[in-house]
Amino acid sequence: MPLPEPLPPAAAIASIAHVEEVVDDKAWLTRAAALLRTWETSHAPEAEQALWELSRRLSTHASALPQAARTPWLDTVEALAERMATRAPDASRSAWRAHWIDLRLERLKGMNGAWRLLELRALHGACAQDAAPEVIEARIRLLHVWAEALIGAAAKAKLAEASALSAGLRGAQALRA
Repeated sequence: MPLPEPLPPAAAIASIAHVEEVVDDKAWLTRAAALLRTWETSHAPEAEQALWELSRRLSTHASALPQAARTPWLDTVEALAERMATRAPDASRSAWRAHWIDLRLERLKGMNGAWRLLELRALHGACAQDAAPEVIEARIRLLHVWAEALIGAAAKAKLAEASALSAGLRGAQALRA
């Protein structure tokens, strides 16, 4: 499906106000694609902000849906977040990356067994080298979800890893203050 023509930045921002009206309709996909196209052609901060708001609203909507109904919503929002995590300006890239991790976690909460553990391990590996505070916070949430899927010493080890990351994050924030 070809992407619609980009919206002028002012129209992109105005279109975000109507997200609640379109969440039950396929029009949200057209709006998301148009906003993405606007951002990709102009790199206007207003378009990125509109994409951020749309992404957050659609992910909140997806979280409220039954598990079977949320998949297409999460697919779209996750693809948007992943794309922005690699293309957004440095100042916002880590926020998009953390958002992408949280979206992956939302999807993984619906999985069971070994597949979930393998996906958690892969997700942890994908973000383990990122030292941005937002990503570290997302990694801490990831480790807590991972610990919930484990028992005994393995669960304690993941919680200890989360605790160590949290302590390191607090220490880094104290140095910046």
